[in-house]
Amino acid sequence: MREVLLILAGLLITGGITLRWKISIHVAVAAFVALHILEDQPFGAAVAVAVVGILSWSRVQLRHHTSSQVFAGAVVGAMVSLFALLPMSG
Repeated sequence: MREVLLILAGLLITGGITLRWKISIHVAVAAFVALHILEDQPFGAAVAVAVVGILSWSRVQLRHHTSSQVFAGAVVGAMVSLFALLPMSG
């Protein structure tokens, strides 16, 4: 359930930003998923950064986004993923 709420939060954040400025939702989702599923793995963060870096590069090369837009997507995805590390209350 927590993951679903985090995904919903990420989509609301990126959707809100996209209304004013085109952010890379693909990269935001990739950053969230990669960090979330690899958090307990050895070198998981490094692998997640590599995956997000390759996806970011491809989005810019395909001219779907600027480097600022993919960077912003990566930051949003990483920040939402960090919320999963906070202890749950109640």
